[in-house]
Amino acid sequence: MTFTARAAVINSPFIPAGHLPAVAQLMANAERKHAGYLTITLALPKRPRTTGERSQNNHAWGHITQLAEETGHEVSEIEYIAKMRAVRRGYPIDVIAGEAVPRSQARITTEECAALIDELHQIAAELEVPLIEE
Repeated sequence: MTFTARAAVINSPFIPAGHLPAVAQLMANAERKHAGYLTITLALPKRPRTTGERSQNNHAWGHITQLAEETGHEVSEIEYIAKMRAVRRGYPIDVIAGEAVPRSQARITTEECAALIDELHQIAAELEVPLIEE
């Protein structure tokens, strides 16, 4: 949910201490430039994809690398096509300069990474590439 409200509605006890200086600066800018209004977004927290040994990140990159080696394509090509195909499974896209681009893996959730891994499995099946699952 996103809405616009007066900056005065923001109450500092609810803001984590590390964010107080940035919020104070935003509120000051809102007073100077936007008649005291801010746009506020509230959403449920999302879990970032897992990283490290035996993580989703390693799982996805292992499959991307293996598919690239087996097919002779570049890693970036395999990653891009897998992400674009995974959009139908819930992988997010961003719009940059009016063009839809798949979101960087560094900014996806566990659910979105699972969609990418599922699509990598599908691509491997279609190309008859047996993936190594470690």
